[in-house]
Amino acid sequence: MRYILITFGVVLLIIFGIVIFNRDSGQPNNPAGRRAIKLSDYVTNNSASVEYTVQGPINALENHRTISIRVSPTTRVIDVLTGYEGQVLRSQTYPNDNNSYSDFLAALARTGFTRERRIGDNINTQSICPTGNRSFYVINDNNKDVMNLWTASCTKGTYAGSTVTNNLFKAQIPDYTTITNGVNVTGTSSNNAIF
Repeated sequence: MRYILITFGVVLLIIFGIVIFNRDSGQPNNPAGRRAIKLSDYVTNNSASVEYTVQGPINALENHRTISIRVSPTTRVIDVLTGYEGQVLRSQTYPNDNNSYSDFLAALARTGFTRERRIGDNINTQSICPTGNRSFYVINDNNKDVMNLWTASCTKGTYAGSTVTNNLFKAQIPDYTTITNGVNVTGTSSNNAIF
C-alpha cells in the first residue's frame, strides 16, 4: 500500500510539474496566441520596415511635435511632424542597403525590439502621459503593422525592450541633430502613471 501511495504522489508531482512548465515555458513577454516575431525574417523583405516614433506632450496644436524614423532595406527616412494630424514640417530620406539593414535588425534584436509586455486591455495611448512623451515601436510589412508596441515617459507600456533602441534609430540618421534642432518632444513627466 505504501508503494502505491508513493507512486501516486510521484505521478501527481509529475503532472503538476508538466502543467506549470507548459504554462510558463512559452515566451514570458509574448501574449497568448501570438507567434513570436523574429526580426531576421525581415532582412531580405523589401516591403518591410522598422519604425520608431516619439510623440511630444499634449499641448497646443501649433506646438505639438512628433519625430518618426523608418528604416527599410532600401531607405532610411526621418519625418518631423507638426500638429495632431501629422503635417510634415521636415523630412529627409537617405539610401540604405541590405548589409546595413541586416546589421541594424541584428542590433535591434539584441536590444529586445520585439519583446512585448502584457498590460491591461483598455489603455488609450492617445492620452497616456499627457505632459510627457509616448514612443511607438513598429514592424510594418506591406503597409500592415505586424507589431506595434508602445511606452511612455511616465509609465511602462507594451514595449519591453531596451531604450537603447531609441539611440540605434537616431544613429541611422546622419543629420539627426540638425533635423530635430528646436523640436521638443520631451515635455515634463513624473513617475506617476497617468492614464
